[in-house]
Amino acid sequence: MGKTLDELFDKLDAVAERMEQGFRAIDKRFQDVDRRFEQIDERFEQIDKRFEQVDKRFEQVDKRFEQIDKRFEQVDKRFERIEERLDKHERRMISVEEMTASLIQMVGHTNARLEEVQADVHDLHAAFKQTNETVTFLDKKVWEQEKQLFLLRERLDKYLDDKNRS
Repeated sequence: MGKTLDELFDKLDAVAERMEQGFRAIDKRFQDVDRRFEQIDERFEQIDKRFEQVDKRFEQVDKRFEQIDKRFEQVDKRFERIEERLDKHERRMISVEEMTASLIQMVGHTNARLEEVQADVHDLHAAFKQTNETVTFLDKKVWEQEKQLFLLRERLDKYLDDKNRS
């Protein structure tokens, strides 16, 4: 009887060790999930920074539009006052056209940056989806481990009850 009890305890120790390994694996997976969440937070911070950059660029574009508006007002006043300065104003108009072309390039650049942000958001969505799948997988594994623990506890209680009755 002592030998069988020792074998049973050895088996229980082995089962406990396997369960501990399972728990360590679960803990590692949780650490991986936490790391993934940190990566998602970092991506959100990057996206926020990108939006701030876009806002700053829009502010710059607005200031440039205000500058251009003021210059157009100056040009109109000068045309009304002095016709002989027409050549000078033509040069300014060419400058304005260059600024407009520059603004168009800036808008194109802003659009490209917005597309990059959209791609980043898409990547973030894919990462979130993967993380969600991983969490679901881990939840299922934890539930399976809890189920195995419950069944093991029931078998141990039954064994101990049988042992106490004999």
